Amino acid sequence: MTKKKNNKNTKVYVRFRPANKRELDSLPLDVNDKRNYSCEVCEENEERARNKINVNDSYKTRTYSFDRAFSRYDSQVNVYRCTTSSLINNLLNGKNSSLMCYGQTGSGKTFTLFGFEERRKTNSDKVDENDGIVARAVDDLFYKIRQTEIPGEIEYQIEVQFIQIYNEKVHDMLVPHQVDLPVRMVEEPLTGHLDWSTAAAFVPVHNTYELMTQVQKGLENRTVRLTSMNQSSSRSHAILKIRCRKLEINSGSVYTSVFDFVDLAGSEKVSNSLVFGAGLKEASYINASLLHLKNVIKALSLLKK
Repeated sequence: MTKKKNNKNTKVYVRFRPANKRELDSLPLDVNDKRNYSCEVCEENEERARNKINVNDSYKTRTYSFDRAFSRYDSQVNVYRCTTSSLINNLLNGKNSSLMCYGQTGSGKTFTLFGFEERRKTNSDKVDENDGIVARAVDDLFYKIRQTEIPGEIEYQIEVQFIQIYNEKVHDMLVPHQVDLPVRMVEEPLTGHLDWSTAAAFVPVHNTYELMTQVQKGLENRTVRLTSMNQSSSRSHAILKIRCRKLEINSGSVYTSVFDFVDLAGSEKVSNSLVFGAGLKEASYINASLLHLKNVIKALSLLKK
């Protein structure tokens, strides 16, 4: 399942990813037979019914509501359009946004954000049907920059940072030798706002190809491991930060905004993933940090109320 961080201006989504090749090859059941699933998107006649899911067990059927529920038949482009497309203008107009994906290991978080691994390694500058949210957002961003930028009057500067939190230590995935980076609170020089930051590098980029090349470079440096639940399980939380500066030359105004794409490591039961040694240590850190995240979200929710 993939969810987007929930606060005053954001929403919560759930997604059931399509069956992957391993499942299609190994499972004896028909993936198109709804009777084989204990959890499924409600499919009533009205479009608004697509915001509910049913969870079936031996006792009863429970229904949960979200801002939108995506079935395994929803395409990557449909997920992007419904969740992220409208936020690109915010980035160009000085407003921060974030997208957080979390769920059990193997539930499709990295697939939703970045697409298939084989596809990412093609280094194509064209968006493919299997590309995830990040590639589509980046392509939209530079398209809109080309439409609105006026040389000498309105100009944009785009930078990218990519880090992972592995075993509670921050690593720069674009500059791999930068490991165990300290986290500190800093003041944004132009706005005076306080924010948490690391010393990880920001790399300037000028088009979709350059930015996605940096993304692929970072993903190749991310820590992954084979488990019994996932052939390529992410063992770290990854944060892709895209920073946009809008310069209004005549007035001297500068607007800075950030879009954070967060791909959390998946929660897992060790009895199911069958990890040991270093993998067991990773799992303990992952589950502990996700518990802390839950407590933070709960505290923010109570404060809001």
